[in-house]
Amino acid sequence: MIKIEPGEKIRAMLTVKPEELSEENKFMLMCTRRGFVKKMPLNLFKNLRRVGLRALVIEDDDDLISAAICENGNEVLLSTANGMACRFTLSDEEL
Repeated sequence: MIKIEPGEKIRAMLTVKPEELSEENKFMLMCTRRGFVKKMPLNLFKNLRRVGLRALVIEDDDDLISAAICENGNEVLLSTANGMACRFTLSDEEL
């Protein structure tokens, strides 16, 4: 059971195997409608307490559009309804 504050909604759920939580090269990638992208090591989610972990603070005028499990070397493609796109490879140096 997780605590959800009034006005908050669940936007994404991911299935993760227990052994993936210990892998150093696994990350959770989150993207918002306004273009904010955050990569967090998956092992931060290994020993969660009841209060959980606030992985991403989203501004009032923004929404989470996607969350995925990834690793360094994966290619990411973000696109808009107007046909604009951004493609990049995940690495430790830069996101």
